[in-house]
Amino acid sequence: MLIAKYADHLPLYRQAAIAARQGVHLPRSTLCDWVGAVANRLKPVWEAIGAEVRAEPYLHLDDTPIRVLAKDRCAIGRLWTYGVPDAVHLRYAPTRAGCWPHDFLRGYRGFVVGDAYAGHNALFTDGNRTPVACWVHARRNFYELIEQEREAAAMVSLIAVLYGIEKRLREAHADPDIILATRRRDAVPQLARIRVELDRLMLTTTPKSPLGKATRYALTCWDALIRYADTGFLPIDNNLAERSIRPVAIGRKNYLFLGSGENGGGDWAAIAYSLIGSCQLN
Repeated sequence: MLIAKYADHLPLYRQAAIAARQGVHLPRSTLCDWVGAVANRLKPVWEAIGAEVRAEPYLHLDDTPIRVLAKDRCAIGRLWTYGVPDAVHLRYAPTRAGCWPHDFLRGYRGFVVGDAYAGHNALFTDGNRTPVACWVHARRNFYELIEQEREAAAMVSLIAVLYGIEKRLREAHADPDIILATRRRDAVPQLARIRVELDRLMLTTTPKSPLGKATRYALTCWDALIRYADTGFLPIDNNLAERSIRPVAIGRKNYLFLGSGENGGGDWAAIAYSLIGSCQLN
C-alpha cells in the first residue's frame, strides 16, 4: 500500500476503490492509519539516512511545493531534499523559509550544491559550508530563449561542451585525480570562454530583458558555478536533487493533497520518499 501510494502514485481513495472492486471494504481512514503506522516504524531508518547524508563531503539541496490539509483547507507546504550519490533524505516543512535547511545542516561542514535561492544564503554565512551552483539552472535560462535569441543558442552550445567533458569522464569511470586533471585541462579554458561571452552580453543587453536576466543570473553565481572544476569529486549540476523530487511532482498530479501537514502526513511522505528514493539509487 505504501509503495502504491508513493512509488506508483496511487492515492489512497483509488486504492480503496480497487479493493472494493474485489469485495474488500477498506475505508480511506484505515489506509491513512496504516501509512502512519508504517512510516513511524521506518522513522529510525529515515533518521539514519539523514545522518549518512550529513556525513558526506558534499550534498545536493532542493525543495518542491506540496499541498497538505490544514484546518479544513489546502495549504502549501514544502518537501526539502538532501541528496548524495547513494541516498536521499527528504524532510517536510510548512514553508520555504531558509531556517529549515539551516536547522537540518547545523554543524555540517562541506559543499552544498543548489540553485541561487536567497533562502539558502544563511547556510554560508558562518564559513562552514561552501555553495556550488548548478549549470542546469544557468543553462535553462538560455535554453528557453534559443528560438528568439541567437546569442542564447550560442551560449547553450558553449555550455554543452562542459557536459561533453563530464560525459566522457563518466563513461570512462574516471577516478577523482583524473577528473580533476581533465577538468583543469579541458573545462577551465571552456569556462573562461563562457565568461568572456557573458561579459560581452552584459554590455550589449538590457538588464530586464530575458537574455539580460539569464546573463545576470550566471554572472551572479559565477564563483559557485566554476567551483566544481577545482575538484575531482563535485558534480556539475544539481540533477540528483531534482530527480529525487520528481516522484513528488508526479504524485501531486494524482492526489488533491498529501495528507494533514499538522498530523504527520508531510512527515510520513518524507519518510516514504526517502526510503524509496534511496533504494532506487542503490
